[in-house]
Amino acid sequence: MADIEKFINKILRKKGLIPERYIERIFKCYKYQKVRIKGSHVHFRKTGFISFTVPVHNGRIKHFYVHDIIKQLKDIHE
Repeated sequence: MADIEKFINKILRKKGLIPERYIERIFKCYKYQKVRIKGSHVHFRKTGFISFTVPVHNGRIKHFYVHDIIKQLKDIHE
């Protein structure tokens, strides 16, 4: 889990738009699956936990959404 913590810290230092593949990698490490895409929203789900809907535009996510998602994931899985 140390590698993912380094990766998360790297992302948290970024401002602006974050590539979608970064958030997919984080969800994958927390065992979430991409279940569907509807329009510009990507849905991630894990059995027994809350699901996440992430707005993605042109393959990028606004940094404040990513920061909120990471915070929620850490709170849930501590």
